Amino acid sequence: IVVLFPQLFPHTAHGGLPHIFFEAAGAIISFVLIGKLLEARARKRLSLAVRGLVALAPKTATRIDPGVEREVAVESLRPGDEILVRPGERIAADGVVIHGASAADESMLTGESLPVDKKPGDAVFGATLNVSGALTVRLQRTGADTALSRIVEAVEQAQSNRAPISFLADRVSGIFVPVVVAISLIAFAVWFFVDPTSTGFAEAVQRMVAVLVIACPCALGLATPAAVAVGSGRGAELGMLVKGGSVLETLSHAQVVLLDKTGTVTEGKPRLTDVVALENEAQLLARVAAIERQSEHPVARAIVESAEARGAARLDASDFKMEAGFGVEGLAGGGRVLLGTSEWLARAGISTAALDERANALADLGRTPSYVALDGALAGLVAVADRPLQAAASTIRSLRDDGLEVRLISGDRQRTVEAIGRELGVDGVSAEV
Repeated sequence: IVVLFPQLFPHTAHGGLPHIFFEAAGAIISFVLIGKLLEARARKRLSLAVRGLVALAPKTATRIDPGVEREVAVESLRPGDEILVRPGERIAADGVVIHGASAADESMLTGESLPVDKKPGDAVFGATLNVSGALTVRLQRTGADTALSRIVEAVEQAQSNRAPISFLADRVSGIFVPVVVAISLIAFAVWFFVDPTSTGFAEAVQRMVAVLVIACPCALGLATPAAVAVGSGRGAELGMLVKGGSVLETLSHAQVVLLDKTGTVTEGKPRLTDVVALENEAQLLARVAAIERQSEHPVARAIVESAEARGAARLDASDFKMEAGFGVEGLAGGGRVLLGTSEWLARAGISTAALDERANALADLGRTPSYVALDGALAGLVAVADRPLQAAASTIRSLRDDGLEVRLISGDRQRTVEAIGRELGVDGVSAEV
């Protein structure tokens, strides 16, 4: 109107031309569009994270039909079907192990860097990786009911999930906008009352528009969704899937942070640190390494690599057996070798009392000991350790500087968890307690 009908707004400034506020309009629109652009980019990053999750799921599976194994599309699987999962394959859907023993890499689901031992009766999840032995799995959930599908759905919902503060912003805007309009009209009326001439009318309109522009509530409706989208997108880039804006808002009130030990504050790569032998250390290490070569477990690989580095003799092994969570056994060096927990050796009638004190001392140093029995008698123990990441201590200090209480939790031995916690300056709590 100012440009097309300047005569309606007599003004003496700028050679008699009225004020034109194109820069104000352009700046406000640009600000809003930039905010929308940032929000769109954040949503795109979140979509990429979702597509990355979906890509983990296998396209086919080996279904066990009566008398035959058949490769079928994952979409055709139904609860109750039995599938064969070979070493190195990803599990097609959620289910329970009915035959076999192995270790599953569930890092995409839980963040746990070390494979989790699986035995009959244990639950397994779609898209997780079968690391070592073959497994027969009876499916319980397929398609959209699997854990992976529910995660993908949650991430997609996070894109449209609104934080409670968004609703507050809406309510405030519902009151704020009418109030601002009323104030602007009052400003116009007052200025026009003071100077009812045509010049005063122009000044009154200018003051009215100034109130509307300066009090523009654009930020209320823009900043909150943009912040949620950017936060969710950045989290997805870093491997953290945020369920929605309400979670982000709740997180701002957090008082305690619980950190998993293995692979989160530690390297996730165990290393052999101690070999305690009651008699011949070289023989003990060689026979233990021979048995562990039959296993794909990360702890087994750590022992084998260390044995080879120390020049241990390479022996053949046979009759290998493993029980998840307890230990392994087999024949090597002319006799039976058992390696594992005190309960594992107790089943064979072997007491570990002679080395319990030493095992506890190693655990106090943040190491995980395993007892060794050779030919039916206690022979020593080996200990592995998963060292803390260099950045873990500084990250924990940063969290504590922000006023957060930090705790370390793990399924490892209580003494081991406490030792790592002391090294990092936090309290360590074992999940077994």
